[in-house]
Amino acid sequence: MQYDLLEILLKNAQPIAGYTIQTLASAFISALFLKGNTARTEFEKIKVKKTEEVIDFLMKSEQLSLIDLVKCKNILAIAQKAEQFNTKCDNKKIEEKINFDWFVRFFESAGSISDQDMQNLWARILNEEIQKAGKFSFRTLDVFFKMDKDEILAFQYCAKNKLISPYGEYFLLNSDEALVPDDDNMRYDLAITEESDISSIMAATYNINSNVIRLLEGAELLSTMLTTSDFIINEKPISIYNGIATILLNLKSDCGFTDFRFELTGFRFSYSAIELFSIVNEPESLSFILDYARLIERQYPFLDVRVYKKIKDGDIDYIYDDTLDILHNDKYTNLTKITD
Repeated sequence: MQYDLLEILLKNAQPIAGYTIQTLASAFISALFLKGNTARTEFEKIKVKKTEEVIDFLMKSEQLSLIDLVKCKNILAIAQKAEQFNTKCDNKKIEEKINFDWFVRFFESAGSISDQDMQNLWARILNEEIQKAGKFSFRTLDVFFKMDKDEILAFQYCAKNKLISPYGEYFLLNSDEALVPDDDNMRYDLAITEESDISSIMAATYNINSNVIRLLEGAELLSTMLTTSDFIINEKPISIYNGIATILLNLKSDCGFTDFRFELTGFRFSYSAIELFSIVNEPESLSFILDYARLIERQYPFLDVRVYKKIKDGDIDYIYDDTLDILHNDKYTNLTKITD
């Protein structure tokens, strides 16, 4: 890779708003496959969207193999998709936004991605990195590159059913009891007993089974050991969050004691998983956090349990609507997977 040439091409590109991402991808291709003044000449064509003409030139001059041709087309396809996701106009110069090493690593990996669904996810990563430099680490790029479709699907499902502890830990609820062999016919009433803990009930109800856990552990998205995060609940509300709603817990005034130790059991998501949550194109499960709150209220009647929906993200924390407790609102009663 001609790093100096890549930097020169980008600094002379003068990209207009809306073409920043594709200009970056085109500069990478030019610097990778062309040399010196030839690269600059052909890059000028790419700037005016004559990409196919440049690829034809590369093929005819035998500077591009069939495998490299596929990589070029994959890179350009991902860049085009990223532009479609890029709804925020930014007139800053491109060199102020990029880490050359990061983008070289990204395009070298993305060039191997031909599957349309996977390209969409890589495009989301590219777009978000353009918007906020440093959002995805080199380790996360490597982790994501090694993931197959089954691991992606498992991750997308579990990302919707995550919980965030009061300490900011990202959890996938589970327990030893719930880690039973996978069975396509496994149902809530077959997987648990009346003595089952809350984490077991949630894992069984939402089919977060041992196969799913193994996939995410193998992909370096989950810790390999069950973890318990415990925290003290007293008269001051404490929050468990999932991205779209928050559970507030505090002791009832007439409960007769001053504090209670609450335990949240499951697997912690890795730093790479946390960075990748933003590319999951589905919202978190509202029924999941409501069901978890229902089970807490059922098992610990001395706790005051409420659920509020998030309104928006604040400067430091999220802002939720504390005028409507959706846990005790009839409109949300049927939003559940738990059967009595």
